Amino acid sequence: MLNNSFNGIIPKHVFKDDIVYILNFGDVHYGNIACNKDFFKKAIKYVENSHNGYWLSTGDLLDVNISKSKFYDPDGLQANQEFNEVVDLLTPIKSKCLGFVGSNHSNRIHKLAGLNLDQILAKFLDIPYLGVTGLINCTLHNDKADRKGNTSYYITLTHGMSGGTTLGAKANSVSRLYDMLPNVDICLEGHTHTFLTSIKEVNSIDRSNNKLKTNSVTLCVAGHCLDWSKSYASGHKYQPTPIGFPLIILFKKDKRVDIKFLTPADF
Repeated sequence: MLNNSFNGIIPKHVFKDDIVYILNFGDVHYGNIACNKDFFKKAIKYVENSHNGYWLSTGDLLDVNISKSKFYDPDGLQANQEFNEVVDLLTPIKSKCLGFVGSNHSNRIHKLAGLNLDQILAKFLDIPYLGVTGLINCTLHNDKADRKGNTSYYITLTHGMSGGTTLGAKANSVSRLYDMLPNVDICLEGHTHTFLTSIKEVNSIDRSNNKLKTNSVTLCVAGHCLDWSKSYASGHKYQPTPIGFPLIILFKKDKRVDIKFLTPADF
């Protein structure tokens, strides 16, 4: 369900900054022995210390290390400890959260007990839970003296469920997200533990002016926080991919999206 809501209203966030930075905490898998906790904590501090810095998440903030999982690791944190530590870590930046979506690792609890752990996490932190797929409006607000008006960006995000391991399969998966919600400005998808960006040019008809116009959408596969050598990836013959989170940069003056890959080397 889009935005975990039946009313169809798109959540709107208004900013008075000329530039806004949005960090995506995707596939953190907190509690997994391979999770780079130091990087995650430094990324949180980055958001906390940036007056125009915000965050969202494409899911799997928690690893949900339970014995019923085929990837259960007795050396990892138990689910309750994962949950409590993530709540403590994110509390200082909860007011800067633009929303996050559900994910397959939290679904482990749902299958066993009917509990939506992502939704419970959102209630504990008082942050927006957007369901399986989210759509938000980020508007950079101009002063009244500026007649050019506001600059709005529509961002859709989902965790994803693609089993494809090639770059082409991952790119196609996030492209299908755009096909479902055309005319958005940014599509974000997690799950595949890869950072990948591309720009899609889309033609549309401006019916009010009887013109053909071209819009750009930025597609992004949203990174991860796991050390390959310590994770199950090597045992499953998955290729190593760099640790990092996408930093999405929105500009008020010109409608333009930049994405930087924030890595442990940046701190």
